[in-house]
Amino acid sequence: MYLLGYNMSIAVWVGIIAVAGLAAQTGVVMIIYLDNAYEKRIKEGRMNNWNDLAQAIDEGAVQRVRPKMMTVMTMTLGLLPLLWSHGAGADVMKRIAAYDWRACNINYSYTSYNPCNIRHMEREGFATT
Repeated sequence: MYLLGYNMSIAVWVGIIAVAGLAAQTGVVMIIYLDNAYEKRIKEGRMNNWNDLAQAIDEGAVQRVRPKMMTVMTMTLGLLPLLWSHGAGADVMKRIAAYDWRACNINYSYTSYNPCNIRHMEREGFATT
């Protein structure tokens, strides 16, 4: 917000609340996919050790990539016209859209790449489970 010259305002706080809602939605959907993969493996009798649990987590996370990408791209592309708008109300909408656009992309990057990096570190012996 500092780089765009926006002060902390009610519009920025509205954007923060909107992104918090998106993050909660993303988390709930991720949990649903992970639970489905776990329950599927339980029913098939393939949940016998920690490696089976890790495979279930990988399976659930991979199924979540497309819906998550669709959510992020819809929000990102939907906010772009607001960032370029001019006219009545544009000054308020730009503050909301700027924060949401940045936070949405950061949220996607953080929740997509960090679990993969942590998973790789666990497999290579750099981190413990």
